[in-house]
Amino acid sequence: MANFTIHHPLLVFDTVHRRTGSLERACIFINQLAEPLSLKVDFDFPEHSWVQIYGPEDGGNENVFIDGQSLSLQPGENTVLISFNTDNFNFPDKKFKGRIAFQGEGDDGSREWIEILFENVQDLAPFPGYAAIDLGTSSSTVSLYHIQRDAVRRMPWNPKLDGADANIPSVLFIRNFRKFMRGAEGGCLVGRQALEAYRSADPKDPRCLQLNAKRVLGLPQVLIADEKGNGGFADPRNLLQALLKFVREQSQNHAEVRSLIKRVSVTYPPAWSYQEIIRLREVFLRLGFREEALDFSLDEASAAGLFYLYTWVRERDSRNRLIQDLLDSEENLNENGRQGKRYTLHLLSFDFGGGSIDLALIEAKMDLFPQAIRLSLALLGSDSCDFGGDQVTLALFRILKRRLAMSICEPARMRKERAGTKEEPAARSPEPSWLPPRLGADRRSGYGTFLLPDSPSRGWNPALDFRDGSEALEPSRRMVLENWGYLNARISSKSVGEELEGAIDQLFPTRFLPSGDEIYRLEARRNFDWLWNQAEGLKRRLFDEVERLHGKDIFPDFECLREITAGLALRDAPNPKIGESIPWAGDPVSERVLSASAAEVFQAISEPLEAAFDKAQRLVGGKKIDRVVFSGQSSRMPMVRWMFSRPHNEGGFSIPPAKIEFDAENAKAAVSKGACLLQVLRETVVGFEVDVADFKAHLPADIYYLGVEGDRKVLFDSGPIDDFAYVEIVPEFSALPKYFSVFYGSEHHLLGQFLFGEEGEELPAVSFKAPKGAPDTPPGSVPPAHPELLKLRAGDRTKYAGWVAALLKWPDEKRIAWMEATAPASSSSQGIYRFYLTRNHQLYAVRDAGKNAKRLYRLKNCEAAASSAWDPSADPFSGAQ
Repeated sequence: MANFTIHHPLLVFDTVHRRTGSLERACIFINQLAEPLSLKVDFDFPEHSWVQIYGPEDGGNENVFIDGQSLSLQPGENTVLISFNTDNFNFPDKKFKGRIAFQGEGDDGSREWIEILFENVQDLAPFPGYAAIDLGTSSSTVSLYHIQRDAVRRMPWNPKLDGADANIPSVLFIRNFRKFMRGAEGGCLVGRQALEAYRSADPKDPRCLQLNAKRVLGLPQVLIADEKGNGGFADPRNLLQALLKFVREQSQNHAEVRSLIKRVSVTYPPAWSYQEIIRLREVFLRLGFREEALDFSLDEASAAGLFYLYTWVRERDSRNRLIQDLLDSEENLNENGRQGKRYTLHLLSFDFGGGSIDLALIEAKMDLFPQAIRLSLALLGSDSCDFGGDQVTLALFRILKRRLAMSICEPARMRKERAGTKEEPAARSPEPSWLPPRLGADRRSGYGTFLLPDSPSRGWNPALDFRDGSEALEPSRRMVLENWGYLNARISSKSVGEELEGAIDQLFPTRFLPSGDEIYRLEARRNFDWLWNQAEGLKRRLFDEVERLHGKDIFPDFECLREITAGLALRDAPNPKIGESIPWAGDPVSERVLSASAAEVFQAISEPLEAAFDKAQRLVGGKKIDRVVFSGQSSRMPMVRWMFSRPHNEGGFSIPPAKIEFDAENAKAAVSKGACLLQVLRETVVGFEVDVADFKAHLPADIYYLGVEGDRKVLFDSGPIDDFAYVEIVPEFSALPKYFSVFYGSEHHLLGQFLFGEEGEELPAVSFKAPKGAPDTPPGSVPPAHPELLKLRAGDRTKYAGWVAALLKWPDEKRIAWMEATAPASSSSQGIYRFYLTRNHQLYAVRDAGKNAKRLYRLKNCEAAASSAWDPSADPFSGAQ
C-alpha cells in the first residue's frame, strides 16, 4: 500500500488554445509518514517537455522546480503544482489523455496517478492584420491593426497589457533563479507586478529586480539573483525574452484579439549597432516568430514621426492647418490634364525616452488633386544621443545625495543656509542667455581651501563605511566641510571630483557596485533604491509645476525657476543613522532644506541636451524645419520646447511653439503605432495614395571587410538601406577566398564571417508571375527586370512604389534570387561575389563561380562581437553613482 495519497487526481481542461501561456493546477499530496518521502515521477506519454512539476520547498511555502526525476514530500499535506506550457512546440494537438505516475521509495510497487485530459486543443487563428512592439528602456507597448475592424477608423490601437494600462514597465522581478533559467512558469514577475513585489518583499539580494535588460543586450552575460539570494550569470536575451513572452501573451489573450500574432514590426534606437539588432531579433526567434515575419525596418524616432504625419493628413481639419503652414513650399502640378498642388514638409522627430534621445528627419510631399491625395514619404536620416529620462532622474539624484551628505556632515549649518541666508556670488563665466545662471559660487567657509587637490593627499580612507560609526566618518566629514563652498556652487554638476564624491558616498553610501570588480554592498543598494524612488517622484512634481506655471511661455525668466522646488522627505529613510545624524530629519522642515529647484535640474542636464541639439542640427543641415514632434515622456519638460524655440544664432530652430507638437496621450504609443502604420501603408488602402518606397531603414556605420593589403573595402556605406541594391566584388586574387571577415564601423566590431568553404544554400526557385499586391498589370504579367524596376524611380513613382511593396512581401532569399535572375550578367571572367543588405539588417552573399553555379550564404554571427565592455558609469542603475 502506498504511503501517500493524492486528492483530486483528475485534471480536466475543456478548450485550450496553444501559445497562450502556461496553465497551472494545484494538487494536494498527503504524506502519511512522519518523515519526508521521496517520490519517483514517471510519464505514460513519451514527449512531456511541456509538463513541469513544482513541489514544496523544505521549510517554506514557496515552490521550486522539480527536474522530473523525483519529488520530495514533507509529512502531512503538500501542495504540488502541475504546469502545462502551451507555448511548447510539443504541446498536444486536438485532444490529449495521459497519466503521471508517482511511486514512493520503499513501496511495494503500488502507484498513485494524476489523470490529465484536454478535451479540445486548438491553434489560435492568425491575427488578420499587423502588429508592432516597442520594447522600451522604461516601458513597453504593442499596437495592433485589424484589417477589417480597424479599416473604418484607419488607426492602430493599443491593447491593455498590465491591468488598465497599455504601457507595461520593462521590469523583471526574479522570484526563483532555477525556474527563470529554465523558462518555467513562476520564475519571474513582469511589469507593475514586479515593482509591487520588490517593494513589498524584503529580498536578500536586490539584483532580483532587473531594470536594464535593454541596456545590457550587447553584453555576453549579466549577474542576476532571485529574492532568496540564489543567482548566477544569465544571457541578457533571457531577460528580454521573459518580457516579450509576457507582452505577447497579454496581447493575444486580449478580449478583442484572441488570435496568434505572427507578423510583427520591431523598433529600436537609431544608433543601435548591427550586433544589437541581431541579438534583439534572436529574442523574437526564440519565441517562435518566423524570420520572414519580422520587420526591423524602422527605428523608434522615425516610427513616431510617421505616426504624427499620418494623423495630420488623414483628417481634413488637421490637413488644412498643415497646408497653411506649408504655403511657402507650394508648387503647381499638371499630371495628364489633372491640376493640383504640391506641398513639401520637413519634420524633425524628437523622441526623449527613458534610455536615449532619438532623432529622425522625414520629408513628406503631399500632392492634392480635386478628387485625390497622394503622400510620398522619405526618411532622410536618423541618429541617437545616449541620454534619456533616467539620466534626468540621475541628475536630481546627485543633487539630493550631495545635500543629504552636507546635512549629515553639519546639520545646523545646512539648515541655516538653506533656510534663506544670502551670500554674495563670485564672478562666473558668461553662459548662453537662455540657460539658468550657475547656482552659487566659491566662498570662504572657515575650513581652508574649497578646491580639491589634483590627487588624493588628505589621508582619507575610501574603505571606511557609513556603518563604522562617527569616528570613521570624520575624514569624510572634514573633506565635505573644507569644500563646502565648492560643493554648494556646483551642486548640479555632473562631477565634483573623485575624492569629494567618495567622501559624499561615505556620508550617505549609494555606490553598491562601483565597478565590475568591487564587492556588492547591500546597505548601499537599499539607500540607492530609496533615493532613486524619491528622485523619480520629485522630478515629476517639479516638471508638473513648471508646466503649470510656465508651460506656455516662449522664453521664460529663468530666475523664476529657482522658486520652483521639490523636497526630500526623510521620514521613511531606510537608514536609521540619518535620523541620528540629522536632528530635524523627521521634521517637515527637511523637505525645504533637502530640496532641488527646477533651475538646478535644468542646469544639470543642459550640456547633454545641447549635445543632442548639435546632432539634430547636423541631421537637418541647411533644410528648413516646418514642424517638430515630441514623443517619450521626458519630452514633457518645458526646457526641451524652449530650446527648440530659440533663435538660430543661439543654437535653436526658431520654431514657434504652435509648430511643436506633443501628444500626451500618445507620448509612448506613437512609436509602436507608427511602426504598425508602415505595414498598413505598404499593404492596404487607407483612403488616399501613399508612397513609402523610400521610407527605409538606416545604417549608422559602414559595413566593410579588409583587403589583401589591410585596407578597407566598404560593402555598404552608412545611410539608407536599399533592398534592391547590391555590391559586386571581384576578389583581389585568382582563387575565390574561403571566407570574408566583415566589420561594422571599426575593426573592434567584428560582425561575423561568410564561410564560403561550406556548401551554402541553393537559390530558391522564383515564379515570375506578378506577386500578390502588385500594381495593376495585364493578367499573367511578370515583375519588371531589376534594371527596369530601378528606372521606374525617376519615372512612374506610383508603379515603382507598388512593385516595391509587392516584392518586399517576398522572403529575402526569394527576392535575392529574383534579382540574381533579372540583373545583368557580370562582366568578370572569374568568380565574383554579390552582397545584399536587407532592411532587417541581415547580410547575404551570393558566390557566383560561373556557369550558373551560384550559392547563397548568410553572415555567420560572431558572439564575440557582442561582448562589449560594461561601463558602470553609463548605466544609471549600476550603483556606480
